[in-house]
This record gives sequence, C-alpha cells and structure tokens, in this order.
Amino acid sequence: REIRNMEFDCVFVPFATKQVYPFAYRVLGVKVPDERRKFCLAISRAKENLVLTYSGDPSPLLDDLKPLLRSPSQ
Repeated sequence: REIRNMEFDCVFVPFATKQVYPFAYRVLGVKVPDERRKFCLAISRAKENLVLTYSGDPSPLLDDLKPLLRSPSQ
C-alpha cells in the first residue's frame, strides 16, 4: 500500500513479448483483462521515461500503444 499512486522518473518493462504479456497461467490459462490491467498499471507509473524492451514477437498488448510510442531515435 505504500507505493499506491506513486510515480517514478523512469519505468522499465523488460521482456514485453507475446510469451510474457499476457502471461499464460498453467492452471487458469491466459487472463487477458487482468494482464492488460497490470501492464497498463506498470506503464502508467512513468513520469518522464518509459522503456519497453522485447526480443522476437512483441506483446499484443503493445498494439494499443503503437500510435503513442516513439522510437529512441526521435
């Protein structure tokens, strides 16, 4: 509860691949709404910089963000 509503200067979200986000639980399967909520919560905590990294196929959760994202060269 101490970190509720906190923001950080820089937030790193590593491994934003489709194998990790949304996470496939062994018993319950993929719970996309819950995983989307957690992903959005993580990225909304960035005040200045948000760094998303992936290797291979990006997470489908990034599709909604593509119009808002800029590459490091911009």
